[in-house]
Amino acid sequence: MSPVKRRDPNARIEDCQQHYVVKHTKVPGFAHLSDEEYIALMRRWCDEAAEVRRRDHLPPPLGPEALRKVDLYDRPGSPARSPQPEIHTADSAIRRRHIAAYKAYVAQQQALRADLRAHLAAKGVTLPGGLTPAGWVPIDPATVVP
Repeated sequence: MSPVKRRDPNARIEDCQQHYVVKHTKVPGFAHLSDEEYIALMRRWCDEAAEVRRRDHLPPPLGPEALRKVDLYDRPGSPARSPQPEIHTADSAIRRRHIAAYKAYVAQQQALRADLRAHLAAKGVTLPGGLTPAGWVPIDPATVVP
């Protein structure tokens, strides 16, 4: 890649920078936590993410110096090529077949969920929390300033 030509050879990086003051606040759903509890929650989440990286043998994230060396305009020499999904075909018969299979899958999943809900309701079982994180308290939408 050819080097970038600058119009002003005396230009400094400071001439293109702007500085902002950023005030960090708690996520609204966790605003009820004390500062110590909130910090402990954030640390636990960071530790869990680091443990997943270690467990899955993922490389560590790039530090500030390594990020500065990354060329944002560099492109891979040969991008990975894989077969396109059927839905991207120009053949309308294949597309109709794919859409029909997808609709059948969605219907099957909806029926499965309905059967599971009915089974759990018959046993008097309720699932605690659903998919919300522990400690999450929903906020009142009327208090949100647009």
